[in-house]
Amino acid sequence: MLRRSLRSSLFITTPKKCSFNILVVIICLWIVVGFMCWLILLNNNDVSSAKAGLTFLTTGNSGCGHSCQILRVHGPDPYAGFGTLIFLYPINFLLYAEKHNMYLWIDYMPSFNDKYYDPAHGNNMWEYWMEPMIPPLDCNFWISKIEVLTKEQIFPGIHYRFKEGVRAWYYGDIERERFKGKYEIYDEQWYYQNRVKASNIVTKYSFQNKIKSHIMHEIDIFFNEHLRGYKHILGVHMRGTDKAAHRRAILPDEYIPYITNFIDFFGTQHTMVFVATDDLLYVEMLFHNLQTPYKDKIVMQSNITRGTKGSAIFDLKDISKYEIGKQVLTDIILLSRCTWLVHSASAVSEAAIYNNIHLHNHSVHLEYTKNRQTPFWFKS
Repeated sequence: MLRRSLRSSLFITTPKKCSFNILVVIICLWIVVGFMCWLILLNNNDVSSAKAGLTFLTTGNSGCGHSCQILRVHGPDPYAGFGTLIFLYPINFLLYAEKHNMYLWIDYMPSFNDKYYDPAHGNNMWEYWMEPMIPPLDCNFWISKIEVLTKEQIFPGIHYRFKEGVRAWYYGDIERERFKGKYEIYDEQWYYQNRVKASNIVTKYSFQNKIKSHIMHEIDIFFNEHLRGYKHILGVHMRGTDKAAHRRAILPDEYIPYITNFIDFFGTQHTMVFVATDDLLYVEMLFHNLQTPYKDKIVMQSNITRGTKGSAIFDLKDISKYEIGKQVLTDIILLSRCTWLVHSASAVSEAAIYNNIHLHNHSVHLEYTKNRQTPFWFKS
């Protein structure tokens, strides 16, 4: 009787122990395979993938997570400046990912674009200034389908030919055909459609909340010290140095009438002018040609890097590319906080408008000599 009871208990408990042992073996195998994959990635110098794989492996979600469709991007085209690097391309990557029901993973590499690459801050330039743009952690990294865009798919692909994408001015394949011979005309409807689409993405994916907290803190300090309390703030973005893709050089003399009219109309007590420019010569020309009462209303970032003799700031040597990027990002956010904006064709100006769509109807685009906006406060 006792022997039968022992046998019965063995038959009852053995399957449970066996199931438990099988589960342990499966988990161990999963960890070993995952670790081997991670080592392979690391040995292939794919450090970012190795980091991501290790993150998914150690979160505890990989084992019970699900397969996801992931779009992995290594950067913009090699010619892209900061506004295009951090705003225009990511916006279009997100639009592309949404179209194909994918999650975006921004994993920039200097082999795609090294304009702002700073080895002291790692490989992924996006994460120098922004929080990671990665898939949800409940995605199982090891079984997800990951599409990596090639350089050709990015440029000219997404930048010029993606129909659902946004453009900062008339440079896409569709735009070049539409505006051929009409590059001097401001098309308000075209700009509005592009800006609203971009602004919706910036809002939906909380771009401003992704800015590193210490950088946003510095931006807030500048705004509070120099601009807060003024009812009317004119943002002036003077793009100097390098210009391409059917853009003309606009000298400070074209901006000055807007600065003086703005201050005269609203009064010195309630106004301030924030100037953002990448060109040291433009700063010198502006202050040389402005009269003293107006000079006192100008504020800009001081002790920052600006280009000279037509050289773009990202081409300057022996300077921190991280710091330059932070300075440009600061200009973008401060411009977005202005009540009016005067600018030329630039991804920096457009990024400011993407962050504050109210500026679309409160801006003047000096690139265009025909159909240009005329603010109520401006007297020609």
